[in-house]
Amino acid sequence: MCCTRIFALLLIAALACVQHGAADSVKPSIDQWLSEGSRQGPFKWTAHALPVVLSNHQRLLVRFQIQIDGADAAKRRGEGRFTFFFRLTDSQGRVFEDHNDYDLQSVEEGIKASELMCTDSAFVLPGDYQIAYAILDTATGEHVVRKAKLHVAPLHIEPLPQSWRGLPAVEFVPVKDKPQIWFLPEIAGHLNLPVSNRRPVRVDVLMNLTPAEQMHGQFGIQDQNLAVLFPALKDLTQMTGNKLSINISLLDLARRRVAFHQENVQTPDWEKIGESLAEPTSASIDVGSLAKRARIAAFFGEQVENSLRKPGACAVIVLSAPMNFDTSQDLEGVDLSPSPECKVFYIRRQVQLQNPAFTGSPLGGRRRGYAGPRGPMGTPPPELPRRPINDQLESMLKPLDPRLFDAFTPEDFRRDLATIIAAIGNL
Repeated sequence: MCCTRIFALLLIAALACVQHGAADSVKPSIDQWLSEGSRQGPFKWTAHALPVVLSNHQRLLVRFQIQIDGADAAKRRGEGRFTFFFRLTDSQGRVFEDHNDYDLQSVEEGIKASELMCTDSAFVLPGDYQIAYAILDTATGEHVVRKAKLHVAPLHIEPLPQSWRGLPAVEFVPVKDKPQIWFLPEIAGHLNLPVSNRRPVRVDVLMNLTPAEQMHGQFGIQDQNLAVLFPALKDLTQMTGNKLSINISLLDLARRRVAFHQENVQTPDWEKIGESLAEPTSASIDVGSLAKRARIAAFFGEQVENSLRKPGACAVIVLSAPMNFDTSQDLEGVDLSPSPECKVFYIRRQVQLQNPAFTGSPLGGRRRGYAGPRGPMGTPPPELPRRPINDQLESMLKPLDPRLFDAFTPEDFRRDLATIIAAIGNL
């Protein structure tokens, strides 16, 4: 899905590798190559799969890498392209393929001292798979192929045991730019998240698009926030139940407006959500302008209050990164009082600031190409300590006796999601 060259000091540079779906015309060739057995071929290359991880989309993710020696790539500068093939065959013999192209006219002079890498990612179910990696030089017809095995273990702790029922065994993750990379609208598989509600329940999800004021100037903080918040929003909208209705609102607190709202969500309107994020008055926020906004907190309180005052049983789910205000906030006129029929949940998605290389994945909000620790999850390296950041949204919601969840990792959020589903069922 993306090709990169890696320098000795692990400096990463993205090159022109274009993703394509598996073409019917190449399938017979791959089958023939596989029948011939593994080959080292006319150039030095390696291929492997990184450890399977749980992604922010609550799907198991595996990432594949093919690397070609830079000197061999440099010799082929000019006509044609490298086509990289990735094939998975599950235990039932079903075949899933993807392939990507790298234009050999794009080969740079300095690549001799580095490597050319192509990566691909796929959502997978637990099970055993055969992997086939292959490379074709379209100018010369030279090719190489290699086979390997992949075992995908189930989660050690599984709070949502039915969530993957009905999903395809393999779904390759398409390459997308922001914001589509955050919510992957082309992924067809949906989580199975049934809610056993006994009466009609309305679920209002209020997602905060605005980073905290004190985070102004931190590298990529807004992208890091949205890269974990949007997958969580998507997961929440996949809850289903008898007479369960889900409404979503994207709150632009910086400008005190609702950037997007959708009622009775079956599938979020990702196209319109993307358009709302492109507008300068929504998520493209000048965080410095927050200093001029004395009623940001009041606006947030009004949105929560509006949800609580609607008739019927409801769950109000606030989804946000930690939010604090440096400016003095005018809360006059905002009186948050609990509703006997509504339960409030606050999912505080903790995103620890880190080297941006560690978020180098499609599910972490940056372009692929980095092979660092746990990159495909977009989560902090395991050695980073957990340091919850408290915030003023928690203080504002305190009169409503909310259930607070501090989620650092996809595993944390999976557990929290199971708890929320059970609580909604008991409303």
